[in-house]
Amino acid sequence: MVRQGHAVDNTLTQEEYERLLLFCASIADEKKSIETFFYHLMVGYGRMRPGTLCHYHPDWYDPERQVIQVPGYDECDCCDCKKYARQRADGENEDRSFEEILKLYWNGKENRTARAIPLKTERQVEIVEKFNETFGHLDKPVGSYSHVRRRLTRTVELVDGVIDPQTYKPYINRATAVTHFAWADMSDTGLTLNFGWASADTIDRYRARCGEKAAASMDDMYGRDRTSSFELNDDPPTWSQYRKQAHESVEVDIWTPQTKSEIDELPPEKEEEALKNRTLQKFITGEDSNTTNSMFGIGTIVALANSLKTRVRYAILAMIYDSEGNDITTRAGKKRAISAIIGIGVGVLLMAALGNSIVEITVVLALSLLIAKCETDFDEPPTLPLPK
Repeated sequence: MVRQGHAVDNTLTQEEYERLLLFCASIADEKKSIETFFYHLMVGYGRMRPGTLCHYHPDWYDPERQVIQVPGYDECDCCDCKKYARQRADGENEDRSFEEILKLYWNGKENRTARAIPLKTERQVEIVEKFNETFGHLDKPVGSYSHVRRRLTRTVELVDGVIDPQTYKPYINRATAVTHFAWADMSDTGLTLNFGWASADTIDRYRARCGEKAAASMDDMYGRDRTSSFELNDDPPTWSQYRKQAHESVEVDIWTPQTKSEIDELPPEKEEEALKNRTLQKFITGEDSNTTNSMFGIGTIVALANSLKTRVRYAILAMIYDSEGNDITTRAGKKRAISAIIGIGVGVLLMAALGNSIVEITVVLALSLLIAKCETDFDEPPTLPLPK
């Protein structure tokens, strides 16, 4: 299985991002070209979350102000909302029905998703207006998250050397935009408002993981000018300009991604929560190679093995001192057996949750038992209360 990690670990360079957009503009089928260019741009420099993009409607766009106004609430019964609403209903112990949750499910106010997104470049204005003109007559112009993901993944597959399709997910576009804007010296307030975060803590996590915060701290220490040399083009090529620039149009016969995806879940709208839970969640699911190979994993295994060894050693000493307690038919014997089973079971379950194989778990158990037995042979009888 490919271990994907967090989106910010796979961000694109400016050149890679532009290559993707150039390819999208070069697609022979004009509708597909507009669609894929719109998707790649809006979940990237367009500052939309993938879940928000899936619910986009041309009515959100104000052409006079050139602003996309994400609403606080839109009643929606699309397949994505039904899937998440049903999952939430199943987890609420029948406090609310599926129908009740679905009526209120898509709520843009969550994490400040509801906001105005200003379109500040001709590229953004042009592609939004072209998308609205081409697909605005549809009830759901964008479609489901899986549709968006397939389109984006397929274009990634067709552009060599940008990113491994198996590590790609739409949030990489968003993480790319956050990283680029941070390096271009956008303020914390600007990042919070543009990306719809509820807390500035999320910005610190992004700054730390992209190295921007560490670099700024080093500049402070050496008394250097903190002005970044990273600059964003304030007038990037539009879809039309890239389409004219392309040497030849690209025929795409198959739009189904040829790369098997390891992720079928919908994107988390609570991005801050996803970042906070990243380390443990990705470690348990085995989707983050950086975490899986870290000292956290080794340290946890050692701690579990040591705890297990101590418990086994104590049990052996207790058995030597109180042989009557070893009788499983007695109350003391039953308590001792249950305690041993629970202790060993918890250790095994934790190691399994942390991704250890059956062989590794067996080896740790065997070594713990052996070490405990060897240490017991050198111990004095334990100081325990005499049996009554």
